Amino acid sequence: MSATLLEALPRSMGLNLPPAVHLRLQQHGVACNQAVVMVNQAFALVVQTTNAREERTAPPGDAVSSPSAPLNVAQQLESAAEDFYAKTLIVLARAATTYAGYATQVAVALLNALPIPEAMAIDIRPSDLLTDMTRHLPLLHFPATQSASVSTDEQNERIAEAHRSLLRVISTELYSENTSVYDGSGPAVPVIGDPLSVSATFPHAVHEYAASVTWALGVFTGLRDDGE
Repeated sequence: MSATLLEALPRSMGLNLPPAVHLRLQQHGVACNQAVVMVNQAFALVVQTTNAREERTAPPGDAVSSPSAPLNVAQQLESAAEDFYAKTLIVLARAATTYAGYATQVAVALLNALPIPEAMAIDIRPSDLLTDMTRHLPLLHFPATQSASVSTDEQNERIAEAHRSLLRVISTELYSENTSVYDGSGPAVPVIGDPLSVSATFPHAVHEYAASVTWALGVFTGLRDDGE
């Protein structure tokens, strides 16, 4: 499963955010997209090596009793590609969790008229989301403003949908997962054909939520007209 690039916070949005906060949010978005690119490259390798291994598999009725050397190499390459893919998904999960956590902390501070943190006030790991997501990523709602009431409503709907999607992924797909693997503290489990594999859906869902909250922050804290 390939992942999707999501736009990072542009300079034309979030004009009233402290510059260091704007830059930090932008950097988190770029970092996640860099991980997405690597995930997609790794997935392409999985497809390539799987096809190569299938092409080398002995046909039914072949007299060869043991795998040939080329087939052994093909199987090893497929296994290596799957392991690499799993590891890139873990990198994306960790990057997206940090992104989502920081964007949420900025939003909570802003909505409650508190000092906006220039860095993560509380570190969040993927396993924290898997065990208690709503504690670390509460559903956010931005109040309408005179300048961007319609856009704010749209962003609130996007945040709510991303929040529901992430909660659904966690509750229906990952209830039996070894949560520590997403923190990078355990071995990466091969993805293809393994029911206990590293999820490709979870990192993307976290990334989508992080991007949704960040975009809403950008809308809520000031937009620059394209002509300016």
